[in-house]
Amino acid sequence: VAAYTGRTEATERERLEPNLTVVFVHGIRPANPVNREILRAWRETAPDNRLLVWLWYLNPMYDARLGNYHCFPGFFAHGVGDAFKAYSQHDVRGAFLEGLGQDVEVYVTCKLMDDPGRDMAALLDDYFTGLYGAAAEPMKAFYRKVERIYSDPSNTPTGVNQQAVAWDYQGTAERMAELGALM
Repeated sequence: VAAYTGRTEATERERLEPNLTVVFVHGIRPANPVNREILRAWRETAPDNRLLVWLWYLNPMYDARLGNYHCFPGFFAHGVGDAFKAYSQHDVRGAFLEGLGQDVEVYVTCKLMDDPGRDMAALLDDYFTGLYGAAAEPMKAFYRKVERIYSDPSNTPTGVNQQAVAWDYQGTAERMAELGALM
């Protein structure tokens, strides 16, 4: 179909039967514009079909367990927020989570499943205040710093061993000292 070939329109013959559901597997972190294009193409290809997402929240822990190393934390709440805006625009009607990621990501995912228009800053304030009380601001600062590092594509080069990505690009000695100071 058009979503796989890169074309933007499907012929009448390529259209799916309306009783079929399309499930799009989406790894949210770091935000990948190709994923948004595939989602858009599926919606155009199958305008009358139910569209669901299979959210892949397993990494970086999955790779680390398979590779027997400690990973740099993979925080991506703002990527979740951006993804749910796109899901809402393309009338995605449900989600399956494979792997739950970290607590923050699960919290915002569940809240956004109820209402994809929720304000991300308010959700994070609610999470950190509710869980950490007086320590909410330093914990949120720690989270945001890790998230910025993890979500920056320049810190995740392709073709590099994942353990090297974790500690040579993401969790550098300088960054770990800054994060240690926040703790």
